[in-house]
Amino acid sequence: MTTCPGCEQLYPNGQIICPNCGVNLDDPAVEGPKAHQLLVIGVRRGLVHVGPTITLHVIEVDDMMIVEGTYVAAIPIERLRKPVRIGRLDLNQCPQVYPELELGELLANLQPSLRPVVSRLHAVLQLDEGHPALKPLVDHSNSTWVRHSGRATISPVPVNTLRRLEHRDCIILGNPRSRHVTLRVVLSHP
Repeated sequence: MTTCPGCEQLYPNGQIICPNCGVNLDDPAVEGPKAHQLLVIGVRRGLVHVGPTITLHVIEVDDMMIVEGTYVAAIPIERLRKPVRIGRLDLNQCPQVYPELELGELLANLQPSLRPVVSRLHAVLQLDEGHPALKPLVDHSNSTWVRHSGRATISPVPVNTLRRLEHRDCIILGNPRSRHVTLRVVLSHP
């Protein structure tokens, strides 16, 4: 299924005309959804990175599928020498919580009436012998899972354990059977 750029409704792959709004889906002038860059502390938005990067695409929030490329966080691999914490900004805590990759605003916009499923400091991206890796920071219902590319099974990642990430892996923050956020990993090596 693909999302129509005119009405943003799903339609089967291969359609030429959107069954919902009638937009010509085969027209090269029809643009796809605009990418929204997620804030990552220490990474300037809008820059084209010359070296290898890890790009995280938000592809699912609970049961809501999101077109890959709509919400992205592009991080130079070099930036992972210092851990990049994934979580939600919380200025009401003492001390205040400032994760480097902030998902709270995105979740508040997509699900304004629901409590965010991502913890304030949920997981960390860092290097493991030069490779990008994920380390969960929470161990409760908001756990962290990985589905490796090409596999149907998902596996939990124990708290404070590094799990190397490969191209097209999926990171699942939360409970994959109920409330969760899924991020697709895209590694580039220019």
